Amino acid sequence: MREVYLAAAKDEAGAFDPAEIGICLPGKGVENRVLRNVLCNLGCTASVGRRGTVLLQAESGGFDVTGSDERGAAITAEQLKTLAAFVELSSGGETVTAAEDGPTAVSGLCGSLGKTCVSPGERGRAAELLFRRQRFTRDGIFAAAKVVGFLLRAGEKLCDVRRRVPAFATVVREVPAKGGRAGIMRGFSESRFDGKVAFGRGITVKTEKGSVSVMPCADREAVRIVSGSDKAEFAEELCAAFEKKAKELQKGKNQDGN
Repeated sequence: MREVYLAAAKDEAGAFDPAEIGICLPGKGVENRVLRNVLCNLGCTASVGRRGTVLLQAESGGFDVTGSDERGAAITAEQLKTLAAFVELSSGGETVTAAEDGPTAVSGLCGSLGKTCVSPGERGRAAELLFRRQRFTRDGIFAAAKVVGFLLRAGEKLCDVRRRVPAFATVVREVPAKGGRAGIMRGFSESRFDGKVAFGRGITVKTEKGSVSVMPCADREAVRIVSGSDKAEFAEELCAAFEKKAKELQKGKNQDGN
C-alpha cells in the first residue's frame, strides 16, 4: 500500500527533468513522514529549518498540508489545493473537480481562466471518475506533490506562482470539542442555513458572500472552521458567525451533560 501511494503521488507530480529543490519539512508524525517520503522521491532535499525555502507540514492525517513560501508568506491547506488546481489548469487541463467542502477559490479560479469546475455527482459518472483521479483536490500530500512537481518542471519559485492565482481570503479557526466532536457536528447538520448546504468531511455552506466549512479535526477533540471569500471582510464575518455557533453548540452540549 505504501509503495502504491508513493507511486501515485509521483505520477501526480508529472514528468520533469532531474532536478533538486530544497524544502523545509519540520513536521512530526506519520503523515509528515509520508510527506517527506513523497517529496524526497521527487528529488527534494529535505531540511528542518532552512530560511528562504518552501516550508510544508502535513496535518489531519495528510488531508491538509500547510506551510509558507520562500518569502515566509503563510499558505493554508485550502490555498495549497487551489494552487494545485491552478497547476492542473495551467498545464493543459480544462476541468477541475472540487470536493463539496473544498475551497470556493477553485471555482473562482476556473471562472477567471475560462475553465470548468464540477462537483462529484454534479454531472454524472464522468465527474465522479475525474474526482477520483484528481486526488489533489482532497489529499493535501497529493496537492503538495503536484505543486512541487510544477516548481521542478518550470524552475519557478512558489511565491512567484502564487502571484498568478486570483486573490482569495481564507480564515481558519478551531473550537475545542470537550466531550467529543460528534455532538457539535450533529448540531450543525440539524441546523438551517441561508445558503446551499453540502456534506463531505463535514458540512459546507455556500452563500453569496463566500463559503464556510466545519469539519471535525482528525487528530484532536476539536472542530475546524474554514471560511473563504474574494473579500477578506466577508471571510472574517462568515468564520466568526460559525465559530460563535460552534461555541454555542458546545456550551449546550456541556449543559445537557450536567
